Amino acid sequence: VGRSESELDAEFFKLSRESWRTRWPQILANLPRRLRHFWVTSHSAMFGVDQPVSSYRAQGRWGPIALRLVLTAYQLALLALGAWGVAVLRGRWTAGARLIVLTMGYFSINVFVDYFPNRYHLPALMVWLAFAGAGAADLVRRARGGAAESTIVGTPS
Repeated sequence: VGRSESELDAEFFKLSRESWRTRWPQILANLPRRLRHFWVTSHSAMFGVDQPVSSYRAQGRWGPIALRLVLTAYQLALLALGAWGVAVLRGRWTAGARLIVLTMGYFSINVFVDYFPNRYHLPALMVWLAFAGAGAADLVRRARGGAAESTIVGTPS
């Protein structure tokens, strides 16, 4: 309380540097899990499902567990569509596409500073949705028997 966001960020970065200095092997070993949790999350807390799955299981409440599974599957589908979109657009990269990829790297690299990386998840996901849109459009065109093309990034085929 009473501190600016800049002051808090400076404090978090200071703590991060200290953490890296003293715990770097554990942090590196933990990076794959942190990246997975950064990119694959159910966002179920937005719907009041904020306890661990084990807690809901112990209470015999299967609805919150099912909701979390459905939302996680939805998140994975968006990520897969984004990856498909990147594959579709790979031959038509522009400076804007490179900028999007660099932006995704910037958001992801926040897991390295070892403090609150998930505050960057939603902006990263919004950028990724541009690729998911390209992937979804390509899949619809293919289902209709059309040629693959995209005007989202680059130029039409």
